[in-house]
Amino acid sequence: MVLKRVALGDTPVVPALWISEFTNVMAKAVQTDIISPDTAEEIILHAGTLPIQTQSSPSLIDLYSIVKRYRISAYDATYLELSMRMNIPLATTDRQLAKTAKDLGLHLR
Repeated sequence: MVLKRVALGDTPVVPALWISEFTNVMAKAVQTDIISPDTAEEIILHAGTLPIQTQSSPSLIDLYSIVKRYRISAYDATYLELSMRMNIPLATTDRQLAKTAKDLGLHLR
């Protein structure tokens, strides 16, 4: 879904946290023999060429306020806050996060 939007010329905007999350997914895929270390490196190198824009994370108190108010994880709150702050659609497959975003009037991708 996101790669399709990139092919159409969109630039995904992600919190800086995304870099760690993406790297962790690749590492776990290698550790569980889903992909080889070489394949992981190829994927990471390719991802590094994509026009992905990273944004800073919210302040600790702002993040905690979102977590407390919407009863979501700090990870999800980071993405929700970015969508709210930049008034951009949120791409997620997480049902609870999608529902929270919809309840707030945010657009989903």
